[in-house]
Order: sequence, then C-alpha cells, then structure tokens
Amino acid sequence: MVRGGGRSRRRLVLLAILIAALAGAGLAVIQGPSHPKALPQGGSRFGAATTVHAGESLIDALAPLLATDPGRAVGTRALTAEVARRLAQLFVIGIDGTSVTPATLSRLRAHDWGGVVLGRPNFASQSQLAGLTGGIRAALPTAPLIVARQAGGQSNGFPGMPPRSEPSLGSAGRAGPVTAEARQAARDLRPLGINATLAPVADLAIPGGPAAGRGFSADPAVVTALVRAAAAGYRAGGLIAMVGHFPGEGAASQDPAQGAATVGSGMADLQARDIRPFAGVAPTAPVIQVSDALYAAFDGVTPATLLPDAVTLLRDRLRFQGVVLSGDLLAVTAATGGSVADAAVQALKAGCDLLFLPGGATDAESAYNAVLAAIRQGQLDPQAISRSLGRVAGLKKGYGVG
Repeated sequence: MVRGGGRSRRRLVLLAILIAALAGAGLAVIQGPSHPKALPQGGSRFGAATTVHAGESLIDALAPLLATDPGRAVGTRALTAEVARRLAQLFVIGIDGTSVTPATLSRLRAHDWGGVVLGRPNFASQSQLAGLTGGIRAALPTAPLIVARQAGGQSNGFPGMPPRSEPSLGSAGRAGPVTAEARQAARDLRPLGINATLAPVADLAIPGGPAAGRGFSADPAVVTALVRAAAAGYRAGGLIAMVGHFPGEGAASQDPAQGAATVGSGMADLQARDIRPFAGVAPTAPVIQVSDALYAAFDGVTPATLLPDAVTLLRDRLRFQGVVLSGDLLAVTAATGGSVADAAVQALKAGCDLLFLPGGATDAESAYNAVLAAIRQGQLDPQAISRSLGRVAGLKKGYGVG
C-alpha cells in the first residue's frame, strides 16, 4: 500500500512538472513558415508565427502515459487510444498504385497518418492524380500532408509538369527564373491535391557526387541563392517546400538511397561549403529533410537522420524552427543493419519531427508500433513528442492543409 501510494504520488509530481514545463515553454505557439517579405500580396496566410491552441489537449492525451491511476483502467485505455491516434501524425507513408484500392483504403484507415508521399508509380495523368489525392483525403480523419516527389526534370514523379531540372535552372545562376518556376509548380500541383514537395535540393552538385545531375550548382554561393529563390516561389504558391538533405550529401560516396554512403569532409569543410545553402534557407524554410548519409564530421558510422548532434546543429546553430523530416528510414537500415522500427524510434530521439517511410505497409506498421511502445515504456520524451506534434499541426495550419 505504501509503495503503491508512493509510485502514484511520484507519477502525479512528474505530470505536474511536465505541465509546468510545457506551459513555460509556450507550447501553444508553433513557428510556421515565416519571412513575410518573400510573400506576395495577400500571402500572410503562409507567413509569420502560427498560433495553435493544441498544447493543453496534447498534455491531456499524453498524461495517462505518465501518471496513470491503476484503478481507472477503462479511462486509461480510452485516452491511450487517443495518444495512439495522435502519434500517427508523425508519419509520412507511401502507398501503392494509382488509385485508392480496398487494400490501400484499409491501410490508410488503420491509423490517422500525418502524410502520404506520391511519386511516379502513383501517376498516370493529372486527372487520375486529382482522384487519388481526393481518395486519400477522404480516407484520413485529419487532413494529411500529400507530398510530391517533384524535385525537377528527370527527378519529377509527375512527368510533363514543372519544375524544370535544377541543373538547367542553375546554369544561368539567376534567382528570378527559379522563383517563377517554383511558383508555377506550386500553382499546378495545389489544384491536384498536392500540398508539399520534396524540393528544392540544397546539396552541392559536385562532379561524381549523388547530386551531380540534379542539384543547382557545385558553387555554395549559387546554390544558397537559388535554394532561397525556389523556397520563396513555393511559399508564394502555397506549397510546402521540404528542403533536402541536411547537412548536405553532395560529396557523399554514393546516393544514400542506393546503399550506405559516406561524406568524408570534416566539420570545417562542411560549414564552409555544404551547410551554407541550409544556413541561407533555414530562417524561412517550413521543412528541412535530414540526410541518410554517414558523416566523418560527426561519428562516421551513424546516419545523420539518427544523430542528435546533426539535428542540434540545425536547430541551435542555424536557428531552424520549422519541421525536421527524417531521411528514408528504410535506406537508413542499409547503413545501420538494424530494423526500420529501431530507426523510427532513434530518429525521434535524435529530434526529427516527421518520419519518412515511403516503402511498404509492413515497414510503416512496424515503425508505428515501435514508436507507440517506446512512448509507453518511457524511451521517448513526451515533451519532445508534444513539440513535434505541435510543429506538424502548425505547419498544416500555416499552409491551409485542412
């Protein structure tokens, strides 16, 4: 009796500390896409900080995981189901095919996924794409991010649509055409139900490197200017730009999507070259995606998307306040030898807000279950998870995803 009462009191004390900490941190104010100078007239919908009055409900949802009265098991189960629903907002998943089949519908309805990524296997025509995105939205109770693999040219998941390739736009080194192309891409994609894009690529197009045929330039100054121009164009058109791949994988030994890739540069070289485009766009970018590459500047053996030091560099040194998107977690396993489930938990521990799982249903389901178990077992910081959920909600609100 005494020991049980002590545990209950400790849980209540921990809950009180959590509520006080979250209140002091101003969780309800979530930084959305900013820099109003880059917005067109009437563009305030996508600018400045977005206030999201969700902090209290997030605390309420997470509370039973921290301070559960054993005598209230029924209420705990009900609230835990709400926690489980909310945690699915941290995932961007892939789907198969060009339509919402019964199997796809079942998968979408299994959890309230935060987003869905679409590429070439999901595209047959613009009208078909509009039907697919409509089906996705209808299947999910919370309006999802619907993300395009549309980085430009041959990297476009939807052929025949803008933008043109980054190398072709970067050859002139002028910001105006880059902004115009990104704005046009946004205006073409939004009516088809797309609200986010995995672009622009901020990696240096170093000869022989993985970005050689898809980046703006090998010159850090040119890339910095053009990535900022592209991000401004997407923002003006109301499309969420997801800038990749921090801290820069242009000098990687290969494309991390093809297998374990290493960037041998030291931190001084990274900061002088590869990180510069991210530093230039960090104050205004709504989302930055972290690389799956291994970096000698860190520990040389852990993918950046699983490294707290990499995310801390982005947050503290570059002052990035938007959403951090993980790299492809299946690609991560090629370097770690571990499971997608482990990678998902480690990415959240590192500070990622959104988990990118474009592969099959089994990977997404195992990762989701691992995250839920890690929350229940106290392996993940509830305050950090609340902040991530708040950032995702703020991103959606700021760009009118709803």
